[in-house]
Amino acid sequence: MTYPRKPLVCGATAFLHPLVPTAENAFNPCFLTALVWLISAVIGVSGAVQLYSTWKKPVYGNLSAKSTGFFHWFRCSLVFLHTLLVCSLFSSISVVERYADHKLIPFGTLALVSATIVTPLHVIEPTRVTIPSGSLLCFWPVMAILELVLYFQDSSTQWPVLLNSKAPSFELLASITSISIFILEYSKKSWRPTHELLIHYHTSETLVASLHQPNFIDRITFSWMNNLITNSYKKQTLEVDDLPEISGFATEDFTQKLQLHWGGVEGKKSKAHLAGSLLKAFGPLMLSCLLYDAADSLLGFVQPQLLRLLIIFIGDKLENPQDNPVLKGALISASMFAVTIIQTALSNQYMLKVLEVGLGCRSSLTSLIFRKSLRLSTNARAERSTGDIVNLISIDTPRIQTCAQEIGTLIIAPTELFICIYSLWQLLGKASLAGVVAIIVIMPINTVIVRFSKRLNKLQMKLKDYRNNITNEILVSMKSLKLYSWEIPMLNRLLDARNNKELKNLKKIRIINQVANLIWVSLPFMVTLATFSAFVCFESVPLTSEIVFPALSLLNLLSRPILSFPMLINYMTEASVALDRISDFLLEEEVDDKLVKFVSGEYSEALRMKRISFVWNRPVENITEIREDMDFSPIRYALKDINIEVKKGHFICAVGKVGSGKSSLLSAIIGQLDAVDAHNPFTKAAPIELGGTIAYCSQNPWIMNASVKDNILFGFRYDEDYYNKTIDACELLPDLNVLPDGDATQVGEKGITLSGGQKARLALARAVYSRADIYLLDDVLSAVDSHVGKSIVSKVLSRTGLLAGNTVILATNNIGVLSRADKIYLFESGSIVEAGSYSEAVHNQDLPKLNQLLQESGHLDYSRSRTMSPPIENSDHESTETCVSSPTLRKEFPRKASVATFDWNPFKKNVSSRSQPTAEISAKGKVKWKVYWQYIKACSLIWTCVWLVVNVAATLASVLSNYSLKKWADRNSAFGDNKGALKYIAIYAVLGFSTSILNLCKGVIFWIHLGIRGGQVVHDGMARRLMKAPMSFFERTPVGRIMNRFSNDINKVDDALPRSFNSFMGVALKTIMTFIVVGTAIPPFAFVAVVLFFIYGYYQKYYISVQRELKRLVSISRSPFYNSISRKIDR
Repeated sequence: MTYPRKPLVCGATAFLHPLVPTAENAFNPCFLTALVWLISAVIGVSGAVQLYSTWKKPVYGNLSAKSTGFFHWFRCSLVFLHTLLVCSLFSSISVVERYADHKLIPFGTLALVSATIVTPLHVIEPTRVTIPSGSLLCFWPVMAILELVLYFQDSSTQWPVLLNSKAPSFELLASITSISIFILEYSKKSWRPTHELLIHYHTSETLVASLHQPNFIDRITFSWMNNLITNSYKKQTLEVDDLPEISGFATEDFTQKLQLHWGGVEGKKSKAHLAGSLLKAFGPLMLSCLLYDAADSLLGFVQPQLLRLLIIFIGDKLENPQDNPVLKGALISASMFAVTIIQTALSNQYMLKVLEVGLGCRSSLTSLIFRKSLRLSTNARAERSTGDIVNLISIDTPRIQTCAQEIGTLIIAPTELFICIYSLWQLLGKASLAGVVAIIVIMPINTVIVRFSKRLNKLQMKLKDYRNNITNEILVSMKSLKLYSWEIPMLNRLLDARNNKELKNLKKIRIINQVANLIWVSLPFMVTLATFSAFVCFESVPLTSEIVFPALSLLNLLSRPILSFPMLINYMTEASVALDRISDFLLEEEVDDKLVKFVSGEYSEALRMKRISFVWNRPVENITEIREDMDFSPIRYALKDINIEVKKGHFICAVGKVGSGKSSLLSAIIGQLDAVDAHNPFTKAAPIELGGTIAYCSQNPWIMNASVKDNILFGFRYDEDYYNKTIDACELLPDLNVLPDGDATQVGEKGITLSGGQKARLALARAVYSRADIYLLDDVLSAVDSHVGKSIVSKVLSRTGLLAGNTVILATNNIGVLSRADKIYLFESGSIVEAGSYSEAVHNQDLPKLNQLLQESGHLDYSRSRTMSPPIENSDHESTETCVSSPTLRKEFPRKASVATFDWNPFKKNVSSRSQPTAEISAKGKVKWKVYWQYIKACSLIWTCVWLVVNVAATLASVLSNYSLKKWADRNSAFGDNKGALKYIAIYAVLGFSTSILNLCKGVIFWIHLGIRGGQVVHDGMARRLMKAPMSFFERTPVGRIMNRFSNDINKVDDALPRSFNSFMGVALKTIMTFIVVGTAIPPFAFVAVVLFFIYGYYQKYYISVQRELKRLVSISRSPFYNSISRKIDR
């Protein structure tokens, strides 16, 4: 067989001429050989890299069938067969045949790559890796398609690639072999690593997660999610255990990245550094996002060119059917389909990466905010309410997340704009400059709008803080509100903050947004109008369909960067406000880490404080510049000139009147007060030296929202013997006997209400169980009855009690316990005025104030005073000897408590109990139509109908404007001129401006009336029902769960829910209109559309099911988080 006489285009330029020079439906043989060479080169490079990296990994197992399995060697046999077939094709090429040099190199390269790279990679990969190689998964389907094309080309056309008569048989067999290899390589049933490699991964905690990593095809198609999707649809619900692990999304990793960069600049006190730190932490990931988005955008500009070629082909085919092969049109259509598929894959990867950036920013900022809230100084904490901090986490961080996910538009959009304008120049010539002029004229208007919008957004965040603070205040004080019947006044206060302040300001913001939206939505139309008007004025070429529709496609692409700017500006404005607020918080004053110094080793003293004063407001040091955040108010002292040394094992008492500084001393010891040198308040004090671990029990006990047992253990391992001793010594056994579930009774914020004495004893038990070296007890006996206090002193604080041998510092007003103290400190006005032992205070006149204090109290003790009676040996009563015993005579230290492994799951279902708080339950299955109907009624049924009518009118006007362009182009194509252009331009202008005005009306009705009214009705209804709820509801429901509804969920009702409804209706109407228009023009499309409708509907029900359940999981997972934040910050 020989080729026809017409010459072929070969070499690199063959890619520009894929078809033969005749009208036959055949590919250019040189084009196919060039494809073979390209595929060989790509797999050669990528396969060689993967082969080298795989070879360098450690080997587990051998290549025996027992280790690798039967399918591995069967697959390798097929690979070897394919290599032989490729070598046969190469050997069938004659060096004397026409275009032989363009065949020998490609097929020779393919044979070499198959033998030296593909085959060895297949052989060794199961012994070293747990998933198939990505290069092989791509190579085999591409080869199967190419070999099938070669088979049809060689067997049924006059332009065969290989002239040998046996070549088609080899090509068909090679194609079948390639398909078989791909199936065996991709299928999880036939491809598996060696048994030894599986054992190695299963025995390593760090490697076991990688066993479930998806391969290359699974990653780009997301087929690894199939199990989750099908399970969600079948069960109509999802649990957290059903979710697959996704590597790279750990909050700890994100936080470490941000902390690494933020920690280095934290002291510079600059808000801009937070944005810079985020950029440094997530910049590389964001760069990969930009690359995906840029590739997607560039391919988007290929589609209009392909559309233009298809329109030209159809026109030529109608005029000269014989001269235009069907293969040309099929190739153009296949190219458009391939471009769309590649765009989808790139877009999906971009969305995944950009989501990682957004979640990374949000989770890391949330972590930093939470950590900062635990380290705030006294002054800073007084200025920050819990509502403020919760707002930073629930509102500000999501806004930064949204901006981070959209910020790439700032770089991609101008690039798209430039490419689009260049493409329009190629298509329309200098007329395209008219559109550029329109953009330049309208753009400056946006500057004024942005400035005004930013100011309103800052105010909006303050108003949300104010409303959330009121909500938190109501929830925390609900018992008092119901007791004094203050529900209605507080409800009115909350509704005033919401309706008359927050929503009123939100209405102003949305008015500004609608003005900006009118400008930006009208811009594509105005650009189109200016461009086509200039074209008919300056160009002699008629404005035909092959110009109009590619131009419209490009102008639609032009609208993407144009329309993205208003949203991006809005996101950036909100994020800028959020960054300012978070930066202000993160730069707040902290407690001094270096103030407390833990001394290890044989250190004889448990506590040493030398020449230290403690202040409420830290004085300004080393002033080099004046800043607004500096505090120049007079120094307010909490404690003055403190000098204390406490030996290990001593029992120390701090006494004094209320406000004298006893509690401040304990707060100072744990580093919660700012310290200065007692002689020079502008220099730092010497550190407080501590000789061991600390357990602190505050005057107002904090009870965790958990069981009694968990409150006592507090993260330490359960030691049954010491646990029983602790609850007995702290007099908790009588209480456990009457509590509904014993020590499993839920107490704290939303559990069983405890009395003041019960709380004090529970907090003391927690401190005792920790088995620390030093105990700081702040008036723990004041809330208990006298007989209970006597027992606690005997079993806990005495020399035979549980704390015998430990250092105890007790701040107390109970004079009776002083007889047991090794040393007593008397405080007045924040200073130590006297200090000495009990015997010194009783007998030594050098301590007149202590002596007077003891004289006035009558030396009272819970037991008999040590000065009044001699020790009683072999008695059940404790010794009351008057001498101060040495610490070496006290009981030995108990064994240290060990920390339990932390394993907390907010979704874990609690064991049913009478005191257990109600678990947060998400709805199951489909969202009921009743929910949508309730929201529509909340928005106003009448105005919703009006909005729908305006929406339909706006969509119809948009369709008619494009239809007028079609009629104009058809007329110009028929007559070959641009006559009557003014009439068509006027019609298009009227329809376009009508569309813009209707869109403005639609936006005003929806966002300013429906959206705000819906949010108001939903919030007010929630607030009223909350006020009417019985106290049992608040006793069983955590505050964080309710705050989640009133902060994050209300924010979604205000913004996300209206946006979703608006987008859904807009897309639905456009789809219906497109279906009608295209179906009318091309009737067969109706049948195809119906088939596609059922196919998409089938898959859509799976998507909706899993999306709904995942969103529910996300929503309920936030409540425990907010609840935990509220509990910890409030302390």
